[in-house]
Amino acid sequence: MGDVRNIIDFIENNSISKMFILFPDPWPKKKHYKRRIIDKSLINNISRILIVNGELRVATDHNGYMSWILHHFLNNNDFIWMAKEKNNFLTKPENWPPTKYEDKAKRLGRICYFFQYYKLKKNN
Repeated sequence: MGDVRNIIDFIENNSISKMFILFPDPWPKKKHYKRRIIDKSLINNISRILIVNGELRVATDHNGYMSWILHHFLNNNDFIWMAKEKNNFLTKPENWPPTKYEDKAKRLGRICYFFQYYKLKKNN
């Protein structure tokens, strides 16, 4: 719970095996994009603290943020996205924790997107 950016600098390199960013605030207005949690800096920090083959799970129900997430991870060479077909990110994988935001999205008839990224290399 809370904002990882407040503590991420204190986490040891290559020490985390799995991280979750589940339904972060999409900050939909263009003037607020700078407030989105997923950005180049956070992705670099996540890469620093994840072990090799460590997993990052990201979920959103916001189409614009889904595109934002894909763009930022496709422009980073530290992670691989294993999805081969749309069901790989439109179907919630087993053993993902539920959230109230996911429940709300489903009640409102929104599509949820579930991304699993894996770290490729070790950071020094």
